[in-house]
Amino acid sequence: MRIGESRNQTQLLSALLTARDYRLMMRRAHEVQWWNNIAMIAGDHHARYDPNKALFEDRDPNWTLAMSERKPRLVVNHSLSVARTELAKLSKSRPVMEVVANSNEPEDIAATKVAKSALDYAEWKFKLQKLRRAAWWWMFTCGMGALYCGWDYLNDSAGMFKFLIDPETGEPTFNPARRREIEAMVHDGTLDSLPEEEMPLGEVEYAVFSPFQLLPDPAALDFQELRDLITTEVVDVDVIRGMYGRSASHVSPEDTQLGTMERLMMDRIGVVNPVYSSRDANACYVHTYWLEPDYYRGNDFLKNGVFFRWCQGKMIDISPAFPYADGRLPFVFYEHIPAATTIWPDSNMSQIRGLNLEIDKTTSQLIESKDFLANPMWL
Repeated sequence: MRIGESRNQTQLLSALLTARDYRLMMRRAHEVQWWNNIAMIAGDHHARYDPNKALFEDRDPNWTLAMSERKPRLVVNHSLSVARTELAKLSKSRPVMEVVANSNEPEDIAATKVAKSALDYAEWKFKLQKLRRAAWWWMFTCGMGALYCGWDYLNDSAGMFKFLIDPETGEPTFNPARRREIEAMVHDGTLDSLPEEEMPLGEVEYAVFSPFQLLPDPAALDFQELRDLITTEVVDVDVIRGMYGRSASHVSPEDTQLGTMERLMMDRIGVVNPVYSSRDANACYVHTYWLEPDYYRGNDFLKNGVFFRWCQGKMIDISPAFPYADGRLPFVFYEHIPAATTIWPDSNMSQIRGLNLEIDKTTSQLIESKDFLANPMWL
């Protein structure tokens, strides 16, 4: 079943499971290049990612000297220098955001000054410069990084908001007259107590997403054109249960797959203990589907957009309409080198890799020749 054919939550979940597997398969070819770039920047030039095994192997088809351990295998990591230089150029200053007054009235001018101070405060409070650096580093390495800017409705750091529940409708009411009527019902004994509830005031939430967590619509050729997106996160099981209660009662710890670079390090030191094969022994994968409004206009169930979250094949949260009033995906995408034939941008690390490997081989061969000619037998 296609996503656009879904008419209820059950059908949507089935369609999303199929769509996620398809989008993941379409991304596999790019993952090979991403992992090789990550190894390149990390200085591990002798390893090559094998997509069939989903792990690194200590060999490279371009590295002929690897056949003998007696020969030098130096690494001259120019790719790291290039990535650090580009990061320094972008991060030496922060984006300058201007606030323009609506008029020359004193009230508007004063509000503008307050707004500028609020922007500076947000830059400091949420550590936006650090988040941008993390997203840029993914961009330099893989060609793509993303920054999520949403709303955490469970955050109570700013305090709690108390509101009154109308006993007749079961909905919140903010009408002073109705409040007096409900208080009178409590006073004359009709109600045992005032039906009030508290909820957190919430707070803005930021998070950095790597390209390995993004599954865009395969029909799109640019991230700015995206109308729907599937994301994947690793979350502690107890955190999920605390957020969603009974909806997440089925969630249990699963194998969250230790990072590919970490698995390579474990293999090199001979650690085969299955306890260390998972990224987090108490975590699980949580998948989220974002759909903008007015995309599937002929579908009454999806025409207003949707926020859908599932874990281990079962739904844990759904919003019947898109949760943000602007109707846009709450992500900022950092793209490096645009690609004409695919949605995934390219990185200059992909172009540097072959050249850097050749420099490594040439340097190692020079050292090998030096050691060979300095042998006393030739004297």
